Amino acid sequence: MYLVHVQLSGPGDATFPDVPARDVLALAVPGDGIEHVSMHPLAKPHPTLGIWVLAASMPGAEIWASAFTLRLLHQHALFGKWTVVRVAAPSLAPLVRGPLRPPGSALRTPEPDRHWSR
Repeated sequence: MYLVHVQLSGPGDATFPDVPARDVLALAVPGDGIEHVSMHPLAKPHPTLGIWVLAASMPGAEIWASAFTLRLLHQHALFGKWTVVRVAAPSLAPLVRGPLRPPGSALRTPEPDRHWSR
């Protein structure tokens, strides 16, 4: 499974649509490997979708995440004028949880309706 970040750009000074992540995930179709969606409307420099994809390779995951995002932009009215800026799997630090986590670091609780898994 791969995490793919998709950065989006809206028209003018548009704010990121306030859509529950479960509604975005509902656009996934069987076989495209989309397992989880996180929405990060305040990410800089662009609002970002975090999409967890079951795929055989990182490039494959990026392709599936791109296709899913284009489906979102074409099928959801609030995203109709948004465009994809960048699609990339981020580098993830290993062992962010557990005994090797930095001392005193706390795991953050997800924002309600911003994360949704199958």
